[in-house]
Amino acid sequence: MIAENSQNVHDRIIVSEVDLVKGRHVSKLLALIGLRSTLSASPQQTMKLIRTRVYWQAIVAAELEFSDRPLLEVFSFLPGTIALIAVIPPQKPDLEILARRYSALCLVRPVRVEQLAAAFGSLSLTRSLPYRPPP
Repeated sequence: MIAENSQNVHDRIIVSEVDLVKGRHVSKLLALIGLRSTLSASPQQTMKLIRTRVYWQAIVAAELEFSDRPLLEVFSFLPGTIALIAVIPPQKPDLEILARRYSALCLVRPVRVEQLAAAFGSLSLTRSLPYRPPP
């Protein structure tokens, strides 16, 4: 499944999470701060998407792999990737170390809108949002 809501290549953010529920959560949070994204259902689909489109930003689950390589590694070598964000489960320091190795910003699950806004420099947009505790 591909959930695409961006026509402008400069707005494109690819979201590759461990499952579609977590991926949709991140995509909805991005929409709240005015950012469009493409949601990928699997590492294989992510690879297909990045072969056909340029994504300036990527939000990737640190535990995902493709061909026995971390998906973060793949994104770290893409020439068009400007921002790489790794989503990690709580209390997994080994995945944080992996993410830092590829110069990724780390966000701990469950991802909150304030975290994404800060990561994308849109913190002022969250001031008008009602506070909702993470799921």
